[in-house]
Amino acid sequence: MIEICGLVIAEGNQDCPDCYYGNYSYATFEGGFNVISYEWELQNLEGYCIDVIDTVEMFGGKPAFIMDKTEGYGDYFFECE
Repeated sequence: MIEICGLVIAEGNQDCPDCYYGNYSYATFEGGFNVISYEWELQNLEGYCIDVIDTVEMFGGKPAFIMDKTEGYGDYFFECE
């Protein structure tokens, strides 16, 4: 597990025909690190400095946090201090 604390500079949804739900949601940190979710819609994070702790996985050949419902949205993001 690693921890990243930083400013979210972008967020949105991306179509993904091969994904189970047909799309995924993302939040991008300053510097390019991404949080990806196939189940949650990541929204209202842009412009906030947030802290995320998770295991790094590969997504499109780049490191990312992949978040799912078992992790719980409210237990995943914390405002940076």
